[in-house]
Amino acid sequence: MGFYISGHPLDKYTREITLFSNLDWNNPQTYAENREIRTVAIISQVKNHFDRKGNIMAFITLEDRHNSFEGVVFSSVYEKYSSYINKGDTVFVRGRVSESGEHSFKILCDEIIPVSEIHNRLSRGLQLIINTPEVSEKEIEKLHEIIKRHPGTVPLYFEMRPNGNGANFVFRSRKYQVMVSEEFLAELRKLLGDNNIVIKN
Repeated sequence: MGFYISGHPLDKYTREITLFSNLDWNNPQTYAENREIRTVAIISQVKNHFDRKGNIMAFITLEDRHNSFEGVVFSSVYEKYSSYINKGDTVFVRGRVSESGEHSFKILCDEIIPVSEIHNRLSRGLQLIINTPEVSEKEIEKLHEIIKRHPGTVPLYFEMRPNGNGANFVFRSRKYQVMVSEEFLAELRKLLGDNNIVIKN
């Protein structure tokens, strides 16, 4: 009927949208012609088509929390990301606006990936703030265990605050890189608190 009783499915991705989306429906300049769009949306419709060379391409409809927009997926992009182009999937999409109107636009898609992979593909690093007067040796050991359980490719940084919110210094871990999953972030938030975790984008 056009509304969700239990909240919009994208509500749980508010952090990701805030970090990585540049689309603002209240600012038409963000979806003006030739602008690059980066945002999180649900694929609501997929129409496959053969191009002039006989290769598969797709026309897709994407919906976010406010509006819908159209995406054109040419064969070269479709070949690379076809496994992620399914009706009902929540994805991060990047592309360039080819047509723009009032609260609507069409993009030529360059990248379509599952929203679950957005942190590992787009994050420049994960920075953990350590207020040393408040963190016990046991909590440091726990943090070490959590980090070891989530190896990946995202650089890991530590911001040490020996005087609370005063003087601090940041260094990059030489030993560890991490996979930034929701499970990993949940464990970190429980241990360090939400305000002490910074995703660098």
